[in-house]
Amino acid sequence: MRLTAFLSALAFGAGAAFAADPCADAARKVAELKKDDSFQAAALLFASARLGCEKEASALLDRGAAIDARDREGKTALMSASQAGKTKLVDLLIGRGANLNLRSVEGSTALFLAAESDRPDAVHELLDHGADPNIPGRSGLAPLSAAAYNGATDMVRGLLDRGADPNAVDNDGKGAMVYAAGRANAAVVALLLKAGVDVNRRYGHGLTALMWAAAPDASAGVDDLEATIKALLDHGAKVDLRDDRGKTAADIARKLGREREAKMLE
Repeated sequence: MRLTAFLSALAFGAGAAFAADPCADAARKVAELKKDDSFQAAALLFASARLGCEKEASALLDRGAAIDARDREGKTALMSASQAGKTKLVDLLIGRGANLNLRSVEGSTALFLAAESDRPDAVHELLDHGADPNIPGRSGLAPLSAAAYNGATDMVRGLLDRGADPNAVDNDGKGAMVYAAGRANAAVVALLLKAGVDVNRRYGHGLTALMWAAAPDASAGVDDLEATIKALLDHGAKVDLRDDRGKTAADIARKLGREREAKMLE
């Protein structure tokens, strides 16, 4: 069992009362909390944040629960609330002094976890309070890349407006443009191009955004894919560039049986 799940079970139990009203059960646990039980206080705070139990989290903080206490994964209550999209808890914890830019064991901040989990309200709340948009999360992924992967156009715009680096790359040499093009998120591709990303930039293995669009994720719709390729071509993407295997974008599409896209790329 993961520690977060264990702590939640420890704090709230697994009975019918928890399923029906977790915050009511949390309130009972808070009332029963011994003054010197810092471990249980932290467990309750983590779970209260994740479940959105604002009054209970506030009561725990009033009783001295460490706001930046961490679980075994290095996550704080703010990270749990952000990941779960509990915006009121995010606001409460920030107001009570939570550190916005702490990183978990894998390197993720509250902002990255919110972006990765597609929690736009939490992302905007964190940004409004000064969260750093350029601290990478796991595997060096930037919050912007996580938002680009999810096709979260408004989130991408908000991150860019707050200074997110559109050219940052992760540990695999991929940037937000790779994730947007590879998932056929044409609106996000357009935002990144507007932000100054070089349409012909080379990423890992000499691949360009156009080459990634030629081999999209299976979830990409035909219309979205065409719009993405068109956006890249309209901004000067070169069709004759080759990756480190000597393949053009059209070659890549054709190898995957995407004849329609291959013809667009010739």
